[in-house]
Amino acid sequence: MADTNEVTITRNRWTEQEETVLANEIIKHHDVLVGPMTGCGAVKNRGGQA
Repeated sequence: MADTNEVTITRNRWTEQEETVLANEIIKHHDVLVGPMTGCGAVKNRGGQA
């Protein structure tokens, strides 16, 4: 049973790491395409275009 549990924990850790990497990639590409992610980024963009 211990071996199965260790495998499950390892898989969960890998999944968390992959999600973090994906999130970082999304933020990086979002910064390039749209601009830095800020709390009021959408408002700033609209204000700048108006």
